[in-house]
Amino acid sequence: MAKIKPQALLQQSKKKKGPSRISVTAVAVYSLIAVVMVYFLFATYRHWSQRSRIQGEDHLSGFEGDALIGDSKKTDVPRYAILKTSKGSITVELYKEGSPEAVDEFIDLCQRGHFKGMPFHHVIKNFVIQGGNIDRPGATDDWTSRIKHSSQLDTSVKHEAFMLGTSKAKHDKEAFDLFITTAPIPDLNEKLIVFGRVIRGEDVVQEIEEVDTDEHYQPKSSIGIINVSLKQKFRVNTIQAAVEMDRVRDLATKKAAVIFTKSSCYMCHSIKVLFYELGASPAIHELDQDGSGRDMESALQRLGCTPSVPAVFIGGKYVGSAEDVISQHVNGSLKQMLIDAKAIWF
Repeated sequence: MAKIKPQALLQQSKKKKGPSRISVTAVAVYSLIAVVMVYFLFATYRHWSQRSRIQGEDHLSGFEGDALIGDSKKTDVPRYAILKTSKGSITVELYKEGSPEAVDEFIDLCQRGHFKGMPFHHVIKNFVIQGGNIDRPGATDDWTSRIKHSSQLDTSVKHEAFMLGTSKAKHDKEAFDLFITTAPIPDLNEKLIVFGRVIRGEDVVQEIEEVDTDEHYQPKSSIGIINVSLKQKFRVNTIQAAVEMDRVRDLATKKAAVIFTKSSCYMCHSIKVLFYELGASPAIHELDQDGSGRDMESALQRLGCTPSVPAVFIGGKYVGSAEDVISQHVNGSLKQMLIDAKAIWF
């Protein structure tokens, strides 16, 4: 057998191992296959995503349909009442979910004109104003005596100022009376069914509270409700909201340390004590004692204060909520902020 020279073997091995050329046709075919596969995957994904969305919408619409059928009668229930008084208008948000029976009764009486011309026959400063029929038996209740003994009551349960309620005493609809609290009242649940709160017109409530009364807390001059209108929606006065926003910003810069609080908020009290212990004398603004407190609270929320109270400002800047303030106190940064703002000296 003839011998093959080494150089010839080397050339043959290079020819065998060298890459083969791929034709243009093969490239086109492979590209077409890749495009078809990608399109197929995309179409499959789109099909299943749309199917899931449609099923979800059908499922949701089924629940919504059931809710609409079950609550069709509830959609027209007013959520707000505007009490037009001889001192101005008071807007009340009704607690339909919390006190449905009282709200239904109140709405029915409003539609029948029951509150038209109703007098405020008892006005007790820093307590309540009461409207109703003074001639009916038991109309005065024992509120005048309770104010003298309120300091002895259990304070474990509180209601804020500007709450709307009616007596728990059994009575017919014609005897339905109204109470608006003007301060946090201990253990109010024992006497009243609270079914709403004042969200606009706190200054009107305070003006009524300031009228002259006799020794039985009865106003010396006639004052009462002219009429009541019911609303499903409450439109925010954007001008008033801007005014309150400016007021909050102005108050926040009046002093080196400023705290917005509520008198019924225990955490607010703890934050105030903390500042006093650090040697600071912050400006305290209690929203539930301010006629525009609700609007100021909304302004604080728009500024990012969550929850709205206690809201702490140092050097005109929002520091944070109670949790933030306590955390900063623990790591030592709170005291330094007070020093930098010259709220304390060392």
